[in-house]
Amino acid sequence: MSMGERPDVPTASKLATARTLGSLVLTLAGGITRGLASSSVGGPRDPEWSVSRQVIQAAMKSFLGFAQRLRTDELRSVEMELDRISGWVFPPPFLRREVEWRKDAVLGGIPGEWIRPATPPYRGTVLYFHGGGYLATAPLMYGALATQFALRTRTQVFLADYRLAPEFPFPAALEDAVSVYRGALDRGHPPDSLLVAGDSGGGGLAAALCIALSRHGLPLPAGLVLLSPEVDLAASGQSRHTNAGKDVLPDRVEVDAYLNGTDPRDPLVSPLYADMTGLPPMLVAVGEDEMFRDEILDFADRARAHGVEIWLDLEPNVFHVYPIILPLARESMTTWANVTTFAEARLGLLHPPGFAADEADEADAPAPSPVVVPFGRTSTPDPGRESATDPTRPVASERESRDP
Repeated sequence: MSMGERPDVPTASKLATARTLGSLVLTLAGGITRGLASSSVGGPRDPEWSVSRQVIQAAMKSFLGFAQRLRTDELRSVEMELDRISGWVFPPPFLRREVEWRKDAVLGGIPGEWIRPATPPYRGTVLYFHGGGYLATAPLMYGALATQFALRTRTQVFLADYRLAPEFPFPAALEDAVSVYRGALDRGHPPDSLLVAGDSGGGGLAAALCIALSRHGLPLPAGLVLLSPEVDLAASGQSRHTNAGKDVLPDRVEVDAYLNGTDPRDPLVSPLYADMTGLPPMLVAVGEDEMFRDEILDFADRARAHGVEIWLDLEPNVFHVYPIILPLARESMTTWANVTTFAEARLGLLHPPGFAADEADEADAPAPSPVVVPFGRTSTPDPGRESATDPTRPVASERESRDP
């Protein structure tokens, strides 16, 4: 269910939607043209980028900037069209025999989709929260990502269609995330068979969910997988400025509609500022060229200072949510291999409850002992970059120790 299909959510007329889609095509074409032109004149923005990566970056930056400027009713109508197209093409035809996909599913009263490998055994269950800055996107657009997640980790994935702003500002998304998690427990999924995951705003929501669970003494999942998570709505990181020209995000990322007056340093909207003591192990993937980089690294450092087991994957020469935008890139393949290793370490070989609530579990196999792997490549932080949290804790030395 896209936001435009919800009751009382306004959408644009068919004529206005057609005009908006036409403008979107022109915007993408303009971004591609600018990417090609800049590559041919001065070379890619990053010397390590290929021409194709420069073109993709320019096109996506144009697309996301265009989407952020749309009126809400126009945005919802465009989402519905993109969601309809996504339903036709995902999962990809060559993988349709490899996965089962149940659309129009519900977990904990929240709509979404289930995707799992076509044949057992399964390693566990992933509760996935899509990106979009709490403002946009719909689960069907994440069909390719969810399929890859399910097949690589041998898990079944629930793509949650949580409520978005401005129609439903904070705490609506967090309330829906808690409902999804409670629904999984009620359906018989043990906490140690669950991973909570998300990208961008959905990654921030996944972290906020675990903070909320911890505050209320509820059982925590086996781990978190955070891909370019948006963990600081106060926008404190210097990389917001230094990487603006290399990232796909708009130069100014809109958060006011979601906050709706909430303090941007509230830990439940910005997990960077939370007490993370007792949270489960986290895999945190971040691109060196993304605007959120410094905030994500500060988040990982703060979590480690609070005793959380952190698997940090800092990939060079890539921008925001690179595993989604650049699925075939070497850096994305490295991150997916790391996600698989993390899932294997955190989950046992299980056959979790299926799509029907009355399906019985099979016997659990013993889970392997978790092992911290110093994977990924690290880079030197920008000179003078200050931590947005505790300035007394070691930062650079810890990151340098992760070099292979």
